[in-house]
Amino acid sequence: MDLPQELIEAIIDHADRDSVRNFALTAHRFVPVCRRILFYNARLYPTTMHGDDINDRVQQLLDIFKVSPQIAQFIRGVRIDVDTTPSPGFEKLLSVCMTHITSPHRVAFDGRDRSWDSFAPELADALTSMIRRPTLRACSLRRVDGFPFSVSSYSQIHDLVLDKVVFSRSETPASSLMTSKPIQLRYLEYSPTSTRPPLSIVPTPFRDSMQQLGFDFSHLQSLALTFTQHIPGIATLLTDCGASLQSLTLCGEVEIDLSPLSRIQNLALDIFIDFPLSGSDTAPLLASIATLKTLNPSSRSTLRNVTLDICLTEASIALFGDDTWDSLDMTLFRLFKDRDPLGTVSIELSSSWDGSTEDLYLEFTNKLPKCQGAGILVRSVRKI
Repeated sequence: MDLPQELIEAIIDHADRDSVRNFALTAHRFVPVCRRILFYNARLYPTTMHGDDINDRVQQLLDIFKVSPQIAQFIRGVRIDVDTTPSPGFEKLLSVCMTHITSPHRVAFDGRDRSWDSFAPELADALTSMIRRPTLRACSLRRVDGFPFSVSSYSQIHDLVLDKVVFSRSETPASSLMTSKPIQLRYLEYSPTSTRPPLSIVPTPFRDSMQQLGFDFSHLQSLALTFTQHIPGIATLLTDCGASLQSLTLCGEVEIDLSPLSRIQNLALDIFIDFPLSGSDTAPLLASIATLKTLNPSSRSTLRNVTLDICLTEASIALFGDDTWDSLDMTLFRLFKDRDPLGTVSIELSSSWDGSTEDLYLEFTNKLPKCQGAGILVRSVRKI
């Protein structure tokens, strides 16, 4: 039976990769849609980790481009990993492969804790060109020091991940620091490099540093920050995006004022509590309790999902005082007892405790009786 092309494409779209490969071998009419699926994402990395020649993966893709140059136009997502040590030959070959990819929507680059100056010039130029592509919407930069400011100043990025990245603008004229059109982010995930800000020249607050790079937070919808104790200026950042932010994830040990948030729907606090050598080691939990108390009534009415992810060592469980648990129990009860009935407030626990998962679950539910009575549940427990 001769099926319409639209129906065939819908079927292929829902098939696994092996089935898509088989579809491509059955008829010419299937080849374009199969190529679009098979080459939608490309990962470029050194293959020495698998015992192969370092260039094998990249060379295979280049060979495909030589036979069928049009395949490169199907690639929308690119993940690029470099070797831990400088490899000029591999990096030059990698840059040649990257120049074929002209319409990426998403780029992820992992510098493996290397400085920008350590990369081959050809690779640096190719990555710069790729991030400036007008089609680019999402960019993930991880573990690189001295990333040049000029790379980010011409892009139309909406979603940005910065994981242990420090930008450099030391050679950029002051008059060109601000872009003519600010980059309006919708999603931002940031993990700092120790106490260093994203701009390496001065210890500028995070929000100010990002604004100097040309980013606008007024339309931000989702924000995830880790090690918040090393990120100054969070309060100002939340004020900037308070009217638009819908999802917030925080991991750290400092109290943060959430009162500017008026449309927040999803809130997650990740809390790690290590062996309590002193009373101050309860600080992460106490800071999270204080943070929750800053939620204003209007933001509580828009909340749909609240998650506390608490990671405890066995010693933490044994030495935690009842006052701390009572404070958490009462705070959650008062804040969320009148929440939207369609919403959920849950606690996810992970622990190194030697007891069984069932015993661990009972241990914590017994410590939070008011929450359990109000339907604020310990949703899951996992061993670490």
